[in-house]
Amino acid sequence: IAFPSPFYPQLSKQLGNEGHLIIQYPVTAGQDITLKIYDWAMSEVVTLQDGVSASATGSKETYWTGRNTAGQRVANGTYFIRLKRGNDIKWTKVMVIN
Repeated sequence: IAFPSPFYPQLSKQLGNEGHLIIQYPVTAGQDITLKIYDWAMSEVVTLQDGVSASATGSKETYWTGRNTAGQRVANGTYFIRLKRGNDIKWTKVMVIN
């Protein structure tokens, strides 16, 4: 689950003076988690989690501030979230509107 979508970096709930998107997902203890954001061309925008092992079973939240790996704010458009938990891969999409 990703919320809010559409994501308004300038207007959404504040995390240190930045808007953010909350990505919420279930995990199992010991499961390796990789979470990446891709643009419409399927180019990787940013990696939010990279093979991190879940410490406990339950729900996990990861935040995205709408910035790419270089720290630049991304353009308006559709972005795809790829969540890999162990061997399971899930995709969802969000809209960024500034």
